[in-house]
Amino acid sequence: MEQEACNEELCGVCQRQCGRVFDLDNDLLSLVDYYGDYAVATTLAPEVTDMSTFIYLTMDDVIVPEFITTIGYVGEGSLRESRLTVSNDDFLRFVERHDDEDKIWDVHNMILDGLMGGVIHVSEPLTKKDLRAQFYPEDIFRNLLQ
Repeated sequence: MEQEACNEELCGVCQRQCGRVFDLDNDLLSLVDYYGDYAVATTLAPEVTDMSTFIYLTMDDVIVPEFITTIGYVGEGSLRESRLTVSNDDFLRFVERHDDEDKIWDVHNMILDGLMGGVIHVSEPLTKKDLRAQFYPEDIFRNLLQ
């Protein structure tokens, strides 16, 4: 069932506007900017917010980057609205995982600037191979060899 919008006036997920929630002490991070048909969003990585996955990965000595910045295709709507109009396979255009709390804003703004300046190409969705390399670092090297 689709959850209702949060109706927060400054929510960048539900409203098509820049949104800033930054409270790492309470595990809250949501930086959202829109440019054309795309949204740049920086959040806590899903593995960090899902405790069972985090424990599993850390038991296996996997280093999990804490933050993730993505560019997603949203068309003319907000991130929330795109969940109804854009398929999962077509949404994700760019992913950058990072782990430096002091540079969260810098990374987010660098990716936004890259999108606005045409340096980051987002005309096609990420392939499953590209996406898997972001979430399974050992695949990065495997992908380079292919």
